[in-house]
Amino acid sequence: MNKQVYIVTPAYNNENFVNRTFSCLKNQTYTNWKWVVVDDGSEDATLQRLIEFSAMDNRVIVKKNLGNKGAGGARNFGLKFVDGNLLTFIDADDEWNPNFLEIMVQKVLKPNSMAFGGYKRKYPNSENIFIPTKKISFTDLFRGSDISCLTAIYHFANNSEIPKFGEIRARNDLIFNLRVLQVIDYAEPVSEVLATYHIQKRSISRNKFKLIYWQYYVSRSFQRSIILSIKDVIHWAFYGLKKYQIFNFFRKK
Repeated sequence: MNKQVYIVTPAYNNENFVNRTFSCLKNQTYTNWKWVVVDDGSEDATLQRLIEFSAMDNRVIVKKNLGNKGAGGARNFGLKFVDGNLLTFIDADDEWNPNFLEIMVQKVLKPNSMAFGGYKRKYPNSENIFIPTKKISFTDLFRGSDISCLTAIYHFANNSEIPKFGEIRARNDLIFNLRVLQVIDYAEPVSEVLATYHIQKRSISRNKFKLIYWQYYVSRSFQRSIILSIKDVIHWAFYGLKKYQIFNFFRKK
């Protein structure tokens, strides 16, 4: 299959990193892609960098958000410019291996399919690797997700089935994937490391204590009971300990 893949990226004050992301896209062995990158009210030279990229490569589509809507809101804005049903995401400071798209597109040949791969989490002074091994369903996601938005790819039957991200303080990727798995039966794992997730000092996802409330909030927003939502959070916490090991799970800012 040589179908066009749409890649959506939120960008906010990423002038020092966005070139890395653009380079990884240019180096993809699968070349039929469009990059919809949304500047989310950056106060540095991010937008200028993106405009330069679009002048160099006509596959780059630059859009500017009014104000700062956060990653979820920026991705939702970017989805308005997606004119296809094969979709993936990358943040403006992360990177894919050169064969990421080539491998992942082959895993979602049929409409209503989803796949996700392994990745490296790179901290300022250390790194670890996660490789998924099991299929993930809607219910599984509440108790800890193997799915990283960085390595997930989606093949929807049509554009109308593409859901929206959440637009809250955190867990917006989780909200999106829960909505996806209300349409698609399960997500298929690809047991290879295909990307690098760069953990910045101010990344909200690094502090798991702050995420406890939002994990509970998401569970409740999908109409799960208070007791079940508390159980979800407990399972999610133990899942995190197992997935990233105790040291990385409780890593301080």
